[in-house]
Amino acid sequence: MAVWESRSVKSWATIVWMSKNAHWAVVELDGGAGSVFENEESELEVGEQLFADWTVYGGWEQVYHKSASFPFDVHIHSRFPSLQGVLNAAKKWAGED
Repeated sequence: MAVWESRSVKSWATIVWMSKNAHWAVVELDGGAGSVFENEESELEVGEQLFADWTVYGGWEQVYHKSASFPFDVHIHSRFPSLQGVLNAAKKWAGED
């Protein structure tokens, strides 16, 4: 019987969109995919790079900011194979569609 292990694969992603109230954020991953997460860090801005396991669906993940020395937690809601798909979902959830 084979045992499958889930392995965390962390990667850098760039913030490409934030809701007007800065509660929702979208990051673009290599290859054009994207993830949407709830943001509690008011200091984040579009264009900044974050390091995390962006494959998490509906769960909490520690995120590292490129210029900060400490991690913070975000709730990653979903990942989409296309950036447009994740932007549409994030804008809908933020009430900005």
